Amino acid sequence: MTLNYSLASPQKLEKNHLFLVGASQGSDGAKVNAESASAGPVAETFRVIQGELNKEMVKSTQGVFQFELSGDEGGTWYLDLKTSSGSAGFGKPPAAADVVMSMSSGDFVKMFTGKLKPTMAFMSGKLRIKGNMALAVKLEKMLTQFNAKL
Repeated sequence: MTLNYSLASPQKLEKNHLFLVGASQGSDGAKVNAESASAGPVAETFRVIQGELNKEMVKSTQGVFQFELSGDEGGTWYLDLKTSSGSAGFGKPPAAADVVMSMSSGDFVKMFTGKLKPTMAFMSGKLRIKGNMALAVKLEKMLTQFNAKL
C-alpha cells in the first residue's frame, strides 16, 4: 500500500525546509513518514533508519522512542518499533512513547553515526532519558546496525 505525498508550494517553504505530508511503505512494508522535516543531517538520519526498519526489529524491540531535539532541526521525532513493521519520522509518535530522549540535534546525529556513545552522552548530561530504561538499552544495542549505514 502506498499513499501519495502532498508537497507544499515552494513559495511557502521556509529556508532549507521541505514540507511533506503523508506516508508510504518501504519495500519491506515499513511505514515511512516525512512530515515537516528539513533536509539536514537529522532528517537524513531518520531516512536511513526508515530504510532499515523491519518486522524482526519491531518484534524483538517492542518499544516506541520519542526524541526531543534542540538546535538545528530541533523538535519532536520518533522511532516506532512496536507497531506493524515500524515507522520513524518527524512529529509525535503514532502510539504513546515508552522512552523519551532529550538532546541536541548535533549530539543525536553523533550518537546515531557512532561518534558519541549513548552511555557517555547520558552520563555527561548530553542525553536525558525518561521512561523505560531497559528499552533505552535495547536501542543502544541496535545503534550498531544503524551506524554501519550512516
